[in-house]
Amino acid sequence: CLARRAFPSPFRGGPGFQGRVPFASSSHRPEVHQPDRFNAGCLHLIEIADAVGNQAVVAVVDYRHDGVYLRSGTQRIRWDTVSYSIQCEDAGAGEILLQCIDRDGTMLGYDLDTVREVSTAVDIPVVACGGAGTYQHIFDAWKAGASAMAAGAMWQFTDQTPKGACKFLKEKGAEVRL
Repeated sequence: CLARRAFPSPFRGGPGFQGRVPFASSSHRPEVHQPDRFNAGCLHLIEIADAVGNQAVVAVVDYRHDGVYLRSGTQRIRWDTVSYSIQCEDAGAGEILLQCIDRDGTMLGYDLDTVREVSTAVDIPVVACGGAGTYQHIFDAWKAGASAMAAGAMWQFTDQTPKGACKFLKEKGAEVRL
């Protein structure tokens, strides 16, 4: 199957990683999920980026106000969000999905301070995730430096649409494709 050969599945680094990128899912986008071994010195992102290229590596940074979390938000590690994001970029990530666990699903707006801090600290695209509830929230994240914004709950639980968001952003002066 071409999809299995062309698109790596989401990957979590660990002791079982043996220098190869796993190819086994219907994932349509190469992605690295939670490079959770930085504190142990295992920088598997480097190996993955070497194998598939930085442009195909998305590092997901799950965080709360007190730092970065792993294992679905159950294990806090000793990294602050900005430093961890910089490490992800240095290790080969071509993009960061910045997921605020505390705001996920709340529709109360993104954590704009952290979006701004991370977007300023790294030279790769940052996708804001967790908190979108209105088109204004999406615009605010864009103004804070996010390259893109995720808005799952907003699409599921309101009448707002991605097309409506694009129209709103375009009216506000953002460059978007309609």
